[in-house]
Amino acid sequence: MLTMPAPICLAKAFAPDAVELDLRFWIDDPKSGGANVKSAVLIEIRTRFAAENIIFAAPRRSIRLVEPRGPD
Repeated sequence: MLTMPAPICLAKAFAPDAVELDLRFWIDDPKSGGANVKSAVLIEIRTRFAAENIIFAAPRRSIRLVEPRGPD
């Protein structure tokens, strides 16, 4: 990842179980380096969150079973 121009992080939205970010950065070789750079950036974000004791909450889901109604 290149340092110039500087990377940009834009906060797009807050969701019940997420913060949506738009990360923009420049790389040397986009044809052969896009996926591995994206992976490295995501791993670094996860590492820094862990270092700051920021946890990812698991979404809560509930399922309710309802008796089918008979013919009206």
